[in-house]
Amino acid sequence: MCLLNKEIENNILNKLHKLPTFNKFTFQQKINNKDNIEQNILQNTYYQFMLTRLNLKILFSNSKYIFNKLPLKQQQLIEKYKEIREWLYYDNNILKIKELSDLEKLINEFKSLIHDLRSDTGNIGDYIYILIQHIIPIIKEFDSLLPFSNQTIKVSH
Repeated sequence: MCLLNKEIENNILNKLHKLPTFNKFTFQQKINNKDNIEQNILQNTYYQFMLTRLNLKILFSNSKYIFNKLPLKQQQLIEKYKEIREWLYYDNNILKIKELSDLEKLINEFKSLIHDLRSDTGNIGDYIYILIQHIIPIIKEFDSLLPFSNQTIKVSH
């Protein structure tokens, strides 16, 4: 499994390796227990990696350079996600002056792109599902998502 094809994946990896914090980045997690073949088979290690907020900031500020070889729909998907992600870090003061309908529009555009790109697989992924189906109701119920952030915990280990 790779990003469209191995050539595009390698192109992206080569560009990522030139960025701070990404010099040893890979699209796979390393499995600690190499002796347990059964565990290795059960764990699909492709594309299981965690990006910190700093990683995403660096990645998104260079996204046009990094992802310029991807097809247009994938590039649009990344740009939509960048816009949606901004909303996740708004505090209550900013949310008061924003229209939630703008976020709903972004999520619907993102959902449409995901559907076009992933309809052949039959699923959209757990985290994307949460974003598409649950973020608006959560913001309506609790306002800013900042109190629910786990960034402090993630940075500590």
